[in-house]
Amino acid sequence: MLTIYRIFQSVIVTITIICAVCVIPANAALVTIDSTTKTGESDTADIKVVKVKAASSDQIGALINNKNSKPQKFTLKFSGLPSDQQFDVYVNESKIGTKTGKEISGGIELSFSGAAANKIKINCLESVRERLINGLKKAKSNKSPEWIRLENTLSQANTWVRDGLNKEKAYNSVVVVVSSSEKALMPMNWPERLERDETIDIINRSCALLMEARSRMYLGLKNPTIRNEGVYALTPVDFTTSYSEKNGSIYYIETKITNNVDIPISGAIKLELPDGWNASSNKPSFRDLAPMKSFTTVFKLSGPKSAKAPSNINAIANVWMKQDRFKAGLILKCNALKTEDNKTCQPM
Repeated sequence: MLTIYRIFQSVIVTITIICAVCVIPANAALVTIDSTTKTGESDTADIKVVKVKAASSDQIGALINNKNSKPQKFTLKFSGLPSDQQFDVYVNESKIGTKTGKEISGGIELSFSGAAANKIKINCLESVRERLINGLKKAKSNKSPEWIRLENTLSQANTWVRDGLNKEKAYNSVVVVVSSSEKALMPMNWPERLERDETIDIINRSCALLMEARSRMYLGLKNPTIRNEGVYALTPVDFTTSYSEKNGSIYYIETKITNNVDIPISGAIKLELPDGWNASSNKPSFRDLAPMKSFTTVFKLSGPKSAKAPSNINAIANVWMKQDRFKAGLILKCNALKTEDNKTCQPM
């Protein structure tokens, strides 16, 4: 059944290519490959020519990536090919037709499939990548048994994230090869492109493994500092603060939690205040904050009459999450300064 589907899919693509040589949509993005210099460019930031390479003087290919999660069409032109020479055209390893160099230089209409996985899952992996790398560097610089255990876990997690994003990127890419019809097609090493369902499974599994790793670090590490560092490195939750005043006498601390995890999170926010100072907020806690959503709360400060407001105040966010049998908690601390808005907070 899968073989029949692939044949049917190839037939549709072939028909599209043949028609596209005749009429190129005016609004389609344009990608141009220079066969002589082995370079490529796109007229839109949404499309990137990742690599252009040749297997021989009669065979050249290009890997083109869609940076947009949505499907989109584009026109591909190869320059520098002999005008009258016949070339077989391959898209993602499937032959879609035979064209002259002149026809290919005139343009081929192609399209990207768009993202395979749910945008929430992709966002989770993209958001945690840099945090994981930084956490891994920190763990490697410490040699206690628990830091070493954390290093091993973060190293595994980094592999899951990298592999998941690479598979998603490969799915939302197109590999186009043109090869002389008079010669056999030579092998070329391109990133493996899986079927849509396989790509989705890898992304979903990567996110699930991250939650399992958070739970293992949260429940397994005894040192509270190392435990919190570990969960933070695995959890793309952002916490920011800003400190403002009104009329020179009323002071506010605004805090914002952004959930980039692929599951809902809950939590509470509090301030560490000097003696004599109080803070009031009508919503200092949140429950089941959805992925890719933010929670903002404002604290109004009050203190002794004529007292000078503190120049900085610590804001503390306690965050927790649960998925199936796995659970984890995280504490974030931010030193809100009157002179610095939207300060990003770190693990406590």
